[in-house]
Amino acid sequence: MTWLACNTRPDLSHFTASASRASKNPNKGQLKLVRLSVGYLIANPKMSITFDGTGIDEIRLEAFTDAGESKTIFSQNLPRTDATNSRHTSGYVLSMGSGAIAWKSKQQTRTVGSICHGEYTAAHLCLEEIKFVAELLGDVGFPQTRTIMFIDNQATIELMLANTSLKKHDKVTLHILQEAVEDRIVIPVYIPGDVNIADLFTKANPHKEEIWIKLINQIIGKNITAIENRKLIYDIVKENYSSTNMVSELNSADKLWNHIREKHIIT
Repeated sequence: MTWLACNTRPDLSHFTASASRASKNPNKGQLKLVRLSVGYLIANPKMSITFDGTGIDEIRLEAFTDAGESKTIFSQNLPRTDATNSRHTSGYVLSMGSGAIAWKSKQQTRTVGSICHGEYTAAHLCLEEIKFVAELLGDVGFPQTRTIMFIDNQATIELMLANTSLKKHDKVTLHILQEAVEDRIVIPVYIPGDVNIADLFTKANPHKEEIWIKLINQIIGKNITAIENRKLIYDIVKENYSSTNMVSELNSADKLWNHIREKHIIT
């Protein structure tokens, strides 16, 4: 299942990452959960990723990142002294038109002291994937600039857009993110948590079923065209790219959107 989660089934990522950490000493309850996941696969064999490029004349990345709660369904029986109980989970998704092309759910390597700290740690992990995919796209003739990185934490965005950091902890990570903004690699944009698809990589079933299904469909490109997906993304930018979270030379949502589209249009 881990192979499936990493290569073909992003909807399994958080579950399999949590299950792997419990594999050393599983209990009966955890084994039951694993059997239920096999049943989920049997009941939903066609949750494959669909890529649709109809009506799209541009090649550009969009990234979604999030950091989630420490505990999972597999950590309930761990002793409270276990440090992994207090570590956030980082999650990200990269898409290009429709359908995910890269994703990850990974427990952070150390305990952090705030939600903001967890969020920019997750953003740093996402940035590394953006750099890799952007370099690959550049090598085949589609150079990327200012990939939109959707984050559901305003404090993290403000820190990324600041020239200096007031946070005493983890300044290196913050400065890497700030330099990525200055170098026009990414631009952070706020996204509400209930429409952030990366949320599914940090929590187990965090939403009501109908919302969960909608987000999963957006991740795998099911029942949504590339045009519809771009419209969703534009609406998020239009509603949330505000004066507190924007770069000076792109001081409106339309300017940001037009700038990115013009840079990535296929000629």
